[in-house]
Amino acid sequence: MASDEHALERGEVDELPCTSHVRAHIAARLGAAMSSENVSRSDTFGNIYRYELIQHIQDDDKPVDVRSTLVIYTRDCKTFVMITYPTFKLPMSMESK
Repeated sequence: MASDEHALERGEVDELPCTSHVRAHIAARLGAAMSSENVSRSDTFGNIYRYELIQHIQDDDKPVDVRSTLVIYTRDCKTFVMITYPTFKLPMSMESK
């Protein structure tokens, strides 16, 4: 979290006008782990929602979870910016391919 951000409590998050839209129309549709929700407020970016995305893949017939973070931010509940970034290390066999 950036220095100008502050974490929001669950009650504050539920009362934000954008929360239901972000949850139902963006995060859930992209397969976000809803239990991983983390929301903060920034003067620069507005409300910032973070979720974990988990993809299940096969690596040499072994199941592997590939994790990344979905970040959604909005200042006005009309325009939403989405960013994902990896939070995983590929299995050794995938790195050499």
